[in-house]
Amino acid sequence: MVANNIKNTDNFIKDVQNLLKKFMEKKQVKDFSDRILRKYGISIKSPNYLNEIDKAQLEVKFTPAKERMQVDRTITYAEKNLQKEKYLDLMLHLGKLCISHGKFNLAEEILIKTRKLSKDDNLTANVYLSLGDLYARVTDFDKGILFTKKSQKIFDKLNDKLGIAKCENTLGTFYAELGNLPKAISLFEKSLSHLDQEKHLLMSGMLYHNIAVIYSIYKEYDVSIKFFQKALKNYEKLNVQLKIAETRHNLAMVYMDQKYFHSALNEIDKSIEISIKSGFNSLLGLSYLSKANILAELEEYHFANAFADKALELTHENDDKLTIADIYKVKGTLERHLQNYELAESYLLSSLRINKKYKNQMNIAETSLELAKVYDAIDKKTEKDIFLDVALKYYKKINAVDQVEEINNLIKPEISAA
Repeated sequence: MVANNIKNTDNFIKDVQNLLKKFMEKKQVKDFSDRILRKYGISIKSPNYLNEIDKAQLEVKFTPAKERMQVDRTITYAEKNLQKEKYLDLMLHLGKLCISHGKFNLAEEILIKTRKLSKDDNLTANVYLSLGDLYARVTDFDKGILFTKKSQKIFDKLNDKLGIAKCENTLGTFYAELGNLPKAISLFEKSLSHLDQEKHLLMSGMLYHNIAVIYSIYKEYDVSIKFFQKALKNYEKLNVQLKIAETRHNLAMVYMDQKYFHSALNEIDKSIEISIKSGFNSLLGLSYLSKANILAELEEYHFANAFADKALELTHENDDKLTIADIYKVKGTLERHLQNYELAESYLLSSLRINKKYKNQMNIAETSLELAKVYDAIDKKTEKDIFLDVALKYYKKINAVDQVEEINNLIKPEISAA
């Protein structure tokens, strides 16, 4: 069951308070909660639970004002009460926490401030790595690669194998997003080779997860599921809720590709439940979008549109450009099914514009194929052929057999007519 009136703000505040417990004495945390938080009127209420899962998911409210105040007060209080080294370590972890909750602007401020104050190579390397992760999530790939390579250079100097593995993993995610799948999987496997996989459960879990994603793109579903299950086993041992939610999300996508739609819904609902309870806004936006995709496959187009709109609400807050482009693509596809062709074209052209700006070749191909279907439906042959050609070139390049066959089937009727 999912809480109907859970406020993600309160989840974030709870996580900040739990973080403080790792860096401060119990009486300091109590003093902060009683004297600082209550003075400004922030309170944390227990959620009421309902059985109506879908209704609950669509009614979640997001109020970022409290979060800004909470972070500012936390930083001020910590700076006054902690030694500099411990304070900067807290700042690094607070920045990471903000990233996990999708508070990207807050995370950037905190991490940049920490970098300016840091005199320690290991701390600096970890700040750069977190900035690389941050910029990956907001699709600023140039900055992301720059900061990750800065981090890698320092970890090389320190001969920190785990740090090097983390950098290679992050770089792999960049290349995967840019559509360079062979380079991505090569980096993931290289990163895995640096690790004691039994000792470094979290990092090896992340690499199992990322390798699984690549195999899912290659349609090697059995291998993909095997690596996802290995990742999930590691995360459940560690009780890392964000990673469990991410893995269940991606398992849902594999089941959807295999046409196991009810299994896909089961996994995505588990992921959404964790994200709502824990306030993982960035992942939650993606999961709403994925649920929209699954519902579209079940031809529940109006219902799917509601989840796509919910995804858009969250994603605009996080300013995740490529996810916004994905949402526009999905909404364009839904409107095509509903025969609202002008609206479908508008959404898809918006998606294409963003994807071209960020040079995401995979998404350009996917959106181009959807546009070709719209133009096929409204009998605009010239436009249809242009976009089919764009999609076909990319899918042939990555040897995506199913997509190439689909495009050829769209072309064949024209050949027969001639």
